[in-house]
Amino acid sequence: MTRIRPPVTPWPAVQTLNTWRARQFLLTTFKTAGSGHNEPAFYDLLLKHGYELAFYAWTEHGRRELVCRHYGGPAPRLLPAEPLHVLEASWGKEWKLVATYRGAALFGESGKQQVSALPLQSFLTVHVSGAGEYGLRIRNRTVELIRFMENGEKTISSLGRLGPGDDPLPLALEAVPGLLTFDPHAAVDITTDSPYALADAVRLGTPPDRDEMIHLAYEDDLGFFGSEEEELVGYCDNLVPLRLRVNGLLHFAAEVGGEWALVPVRADSFPTPVLTRAFLSIGYNYDGGGYSSGSGHETIGEIRPGLNVSWGDFKEEMWDRTLTVAHGDLAAFAAEHLGQLEFGHRILGSLLGARGDSSGTGRDEDEDWDYDFNVPDIGFEPRSEEGLRFLNALLETHAEEPGTTACIRALLNH
Repeated sequence: MTRIRPPVTPWPAVQTLNTWRARQFLLTTFKTAGSGHNEPAFYDLLLKHGYELAFYAWTEHGRRELVCRHYGGPAPRLLPAEPLHVLEASWGKEWKLVATYRGAALFGESGKQQVSALPLQSFLTVHVSGAGEYGLRIRNRTVELIRFMENGEKTISSLGRLGPGDDPLPLALEAVPGLLTFDPHAAVDITTDSPYALADAVRLGTPPDRDEMIHLAYEDDLGFFGSEEEELVGYCDNLVPLRLRVNGLLHFAAEVGGEWALVPVRADSFPTPVLTRAFLSIGYNYDGGGYSSGSGHETIGEIRPGLNVSWGDFKEEMWDRTLTVAHGDLAAFAAEHLGQLEFGHRILGSLLGARGDSSGTGRDEDEDWDYDFNVPDIGFEPRSEEGLRFLNALLETHAEEPGTTACIRALLNH
């Protein structure tokens, strides 16, 4: 009697892997016919030279194969700067992109680093240091929670069946409300196919104390932070450092409207928010004739849909900085905070094609003579719906400045 294997659940959306998952994916490729190389050192060498890895899967009749290709780096060869969604078919197989990895070498000399034990096709995986890992997958339209404890014990729980068009993450959170609630002192590493929804769903079990978290980050007994990231933890006086990564990207916390929101950051002299888009920005170089001369920028943008940020970064001055983070409409947020930027009047002048009335900027034009400004970046089309919302909000913000309001009305009526 021929045994019929159950159909394989389709892969989730493309994930950016953390190191645990990337090791798991790469080791799996070594066991399949789709792998052209089977030496960890080969891929570690690629990663050390700035390349990124792309994992493709072919699944049919219960059989799964993975293949790994590299892209980017100093001299792209196999793939363009960004991996293709589908590799060119070979032997009738259509290889679909399922995951990418960008980061440090995976194995080193020992090859004994920790590897995830969760199903490859999980759409969410969470590793909590000292407490094991758990993940979510979909099998036969049912959302399952798989847990692996530190002692190796495994459990699988059914959380509910998906209806047409249902989102599995809200269903899982309804079944297990504390699934994404973490102790702020814990070291947490997450992969997900929906990073924005995940970041909005994460909760901290207790309010984090900034000084305590800075001290904990500097101790870093788990080696969680990279050498560049260690320099970030004490800056931005309203950002609280966490040992938390989502898809390999470090996240800190900011208090927004009485709640804590995750802010993805990267190492760039200061914790620089990682944006989905920049709405308004201006870069500059300052030459004051002293050691503090250098480059900087001021930016208003979107961290993820519904969460906005405004901040400035002058790289040569190492004091605390404040990020203004708020929920709401990006266009309204930008109109409200543009005038609070030191060089907001230059962005406004570039947008309106005129200087307007700078009386509300608190800055005299003659004070800018030590600065060499770049052309401001305008990240939207003024005639778009979003642009019109922004310009109308500006009218209210500059209601007491006749020259500026006249320029805004002229642009609205153009």
